[in-house]
Amino acid sequence: KFLERILRTRQELNGMTSINRVLDKKEKETVSIIGIVEEVGITKGGHLMLTLEDLTGKIKVLVSKNNKDLFEEAKDIIPDEIIGIMGKSADKIIFAEKVIWPDIPGSREMKTSPIDEHAIFLSDLHIGSKLFLMEEFQKFLSWIKGETGNEVQREIAEKAKYIIIAGDLVDGIGIYPSQESELSITTIEGQYAEFCRLIKQIPKDKQIIICPGNHDMVHLAEPQPIFYKEFSQELHEMENVTLITNPGVIKIGKTKDFSGFEVLMYHGYSFDYYVANVEAIRNNGGYHRADLIMKFLLKRRHLAPSFKSTPYFPGHKEDPLLIRTIPDFFITGHIHYSKVANYKGVTMISGSCWQAKTSFQEKLGHEPEPARVPVVNLKTRAVKILKFI
Repeated sequence: KFLERILRTRQELNGMTSINRVLDKKEKETVSIIGIVEEVGITKGGHLMLTLEDLTGKIKVLVSKNNKDLFEEAKDIIPDEIIGIMGKSADKIIFAEKVIWPDIPGSREMKTSPIDEHAIFLSDLHIGSKLFLMEEFQKFLSWIKGETGNEVQREIAEKAKYIIIAGDLVDGIGIYPSQESELSITTIEGQYAEFCRLIKQIPKDKQIIICPGNHDMVHLAEPQPIFYKEFSQELHEMENVTLITNPGVIKIGKTKDFSGFEVLMYHGYSFDYYVANVEAIRNNGGYHRADLIMKFLLKRRHLAPSFKSTPYFPGHKEDPLLIRTIPDFFITGHIHYSKVANYKGVTMISGSCWQAKTSFQEKLGHEPEPARVPVVNLKTRAVKILKFI
């Protein structure tokens, strides 16, 4: 219903009607519908055939391969997403002329802060793994403490006010086959204690904001709650640390005269599904293109628009994976490869990792790019990626 409300404001869907009314039409005419995608298939002739459903019924929607631009766009449609269709009705079928996504408005102004301060983005430390890059992370800690770096780098460290960590603080236990042989710390409590030991070296004037990921000791189904105290008591007691859910929205940089920035944090567990199932992502870099995945999700205003793309905890009155608030920053992790891009005024950032390639990643053909740290100047919105490897 939320996504339908957004779609109803789109000019192309003026005069939108319900599916059962289209099914009753005897004459060919231009129609607009909004529905949930039940099925995506290819006809014998190579056209795309969608089954769309609303509360009144189901209808087939054909996207002709001869309409090359539309066909190319529509190939990325996935089951369960909510879309608008404009086209010509025939006998219990619609021939699509346009596909409309909820998307975000294109005319948004990019906010900048009146204060010269910076935000740093990390993810996927995987502490407890034998492959955790301790030496490289110590280099990061030395830099953030102002002990190393040239004059410009030291100034960035000094002006860094926020350190935002998008999940997978620890490697966890039993997350993937044969993980035990790759662990240096074999208890979850020990892994979190080591994380706290390291993170306590960050100067106290830096605000640290953390959400969990799929390796952390919270339930896997999303939304994930904040970290459980029984395994990470110390984390809850650190004065400059704020713990949030995954996904979660935070506000940073607010002053008396400035509304601040909305930051959407999502670890990114659903990303694997879209790399595997969306041709435009898979064929254009896959796991190296977090920006394509984030843009895909922003366009659909949902962090897991296909129901099977992530384990889902359904005990909520409203879908908590909706992108209700249009963020200024969209921060993710999970894929161990840093990427920064902009989409309609949203700065999209995937924070690298601090773990070398695991045997599991090798089997999957993953190529991590560790020890990269995206840093945003909130006054200019310029982004630098610092390398500690």
